Amino acid sequence: MVSEQNEANLEASSMASPDSSNQSDLVNNQSNLINNESIPKNPYFHSASENPGSILVTQPLLGMRNYHSWSRVMILALTVKKKIGFINGRIPMPDPESPLYEDWPSCNTMVLSWLINSMHVDVSSNIIYCKIARDMWLELKNLFSQGNGPKIYNLQKEISHITQNQLSVTEYFSKFKRLWDQLLNLEPIPERSCGAMKTLSATHDKAHVMRFLMGLNENFETLRTQILMYKPFPSISKVYALVLQEESHRNIGHGGSFAAKPDFVAMYVNSKGNSSGNANLD
Repeated sequence: MVSEQNEANLEASSMASPDSSNQSDLVNNQSNLINNESIPKNPYFHSASENPGSILVTQPLLGMRNYHSWSRVMILALTVKKKIGFINGRIPMPDPESPLYEDWPSCNTMVLSWLINSMHVDVSSNIIYCKIARDMWLELKNLFSQGNGPKIYNLQKEISHITQNQLSVTEYFSKFKRLWDQLLNLEPIPERSCGAMKTLSATHDKAHVMRFLMGLNENFETLRTQILMYKPFPSISKVYALVLQEESHRNIGHGGSFAAKPDFVAMYVNSKGNSSGNANLD
């Protein structure tokens, strides 16, 4: 009788175990769900390391003369901080009934401070009373971005006249690339995968290389001719590497002309003098 009772208890225990395990898993899942829901999905979150006194860019906004480069760097910095939405309009002020409404002014003020800290005092004094980061950004654009036409014209003109002259290949390439990148930033090529856009991009890249080769010194004429015959046409980075290698190999250095070393010149003069003396002795 006792044995039958024990067997019944064991059977009941084995049948209850899966239910207990399921109940335990259910409790854990509910707990995890509650914990996940308790974490606010707040797009306005900022870390403790971010503060209103931070300076995001090294070169302050001086006005029209550096607005385009400054705005480009500022966009990159705010993108890294995940605050770009405050100036491009993608994170507008939430509805007053939203639980995020009280968090928005905090981040908006943070972005305002970052913008002001990255301007010269003469610039910031004109827009310091803007209360919304988006409005401040648009005001700066209206003040200092007077259309790209004159800027593009000046860049095109400067690029057409740039030459290596006394610069090394590295110095010339850096100067050339800086101007070309500025032009590309003002006149970007549309990002499309169709055949026409690919052809346009290839033509643009080829013009990039052509213009770089045109500014090189005449010492690179042989290499320049070889590069123009390459198929497929090389990229600007490949061409730069080839020219840099040629400069290093030939020891062209600055100015593109060979300068004889003083010791070599002295040895040459002495040898010529000795030859003349020997000829006279003969």
